[in-house]
Amino acid sequence: MPTTCSRARKWIKSGKAVGKRNKIGVFYVQLNEEPSGYNTQKILAGVDRGKAFTGIAVQSEKTTIVKIHACIPGFYKSKKKNKDRQSVTGKLGKRSELRRTRRGQRINRKKLFKLRNHREKRF
Repeated sequence: MPTTCSRARKWIKSGKAVGKRNKIGVFYVQLNEEPSGYNTQKILAGVDRGKAFTGIAVQSEKTTIVKIHACIPGFYKSKKKNKDRQSVTGKLGKRSELRRTRRGQRINRKKLFKLRNHREKRF
């Protein structure tokens, strides 16, 4: 159960609890004695899955504990008019653009047209 900072400091000072840190550095309090009660809060987690963004919220009756706004990787849409490199359509457009420039670099323009390195005419 969550507690306030001042209450946790009083527990550590009086010896009722010990302050510790986990692997990622988050500070928590471990009680040395039996707790005064075993009541728990009802906590609800909600997920709103959108096309480009996902919203996650963890909430109790009295307060909102966590709100997360997650961007799906490779699917971020910007408000720019042109195709953004982060969106899927923008990445495909950029890929074809880069391919066209690479094809143009392979042609040796000093040679005769018939001897250049490019595809034969189809029709």
